[in-house]
Amino acid sequence: YNGQIYTSTDSGVSWTPRDAARNWRGVASSADGTRLVAAAIYGQLYTSADSGVSWTARDTVRSWAGVASSADGTKLVATDFNGQLYTSRPTSVASTTVGTLGSISGAQYDAVDLQCVDPNTFMVRGYVGGLVVQ
Repeated sequence: YNGQIYTSTDSGVSWTPRDAARNWRGVASSADGTRLVAAAIYGQLYTSADSGVSWTARDTVRSWAGVASSADGTKLVATDFNGQLYTSRPTSVASTTVGTLGSISGAQYDAVDLQCVDPNTFMVRGYVGGLVVQ
């Protein structure tokens, strides 16, 4: 309890502490280790799309009990100590077309992680939920 999450890029030879110390209850990974989800007891869910280098808080504070991930990391499930199951909504949106003006829309708790690759050009790094790109 009240520790950090550590990640390894060399099969466990060395470890790097990530994010802040929290009361972590569980962590799950995609098969390739790039997409992670972690649950903090009496905290939020946290996701990472870059092998744990950066983390984004998701949902609201709950008494999280555990998490699981699909092999590709796009489908997540979490459970709380009250017996509720929570699932993420997968989406097929992976990127936008360079140079095309448009919009991204979604519902409450949907999220997108964008990286600016050139002035006024963005790349989708990761997403959670049912986003729509127009």
